[in-house]
Amino acid sequence: MKIRIILFFAFFVYGMNAVALHAQKNVGKDAALSTLGTQGGALLYNTYVLIGAFHDGYIVDAWDKQLTIDILREQSGLMVTLSKSYDTLLASGYLLEEDSIFLVQMKECSGLLKNEADYLIDYINYESDENHDRYNNARIEAWDMIAEMLGLNQQAGIGVASREGTAGTK
Repeated sequence: MKIRIILFFAFFVYGMNAVALHAQKNVGKDAALSTLGTQGGALLYNTYVLIGAFHDGYIVDAWDKQLTIDILREQSGLMVTLSKSYDTLLASGYLLEEDSIFLVQMKECSGLLKNEADYLIDYINYESDENHDRYNNARIEAWDMIAEMLGLNQQAGIGVASREGTAGTK
């Protein structure tokens, strides 16, 4: 009888530790995913702002043409790297469906930002209304997705960058 009580107690303690450890792992996973989402959202927002700032600086001759192109190429390349990283995480099976949906949106948005940077490079190299319109349309599409993902349209005082926030053409 004593052995049964000791075994019951041992299994009970082990079981409680296993439940606590599982809960602790879930809290850690939730915190990691929340941090990933926050960092990813901030990166997309800041990339959007940076591309727009280089557009505006180029238009008013504050930025050298080659420097602007080099910075934009770096941003475009970073978006490719980010997209590949998201693909790896999505393929791992680590995420729940709701987390995967958000990560797919972040991946799509990184593609829109890549397009925005690439179209701005096209405009800088071959200044035309058509190339500027392609850039501006990509910018609007990227902003709409960023604002929706981050809830910027609903929060007063947040999201001072906007899709209309860039200077015109040269």
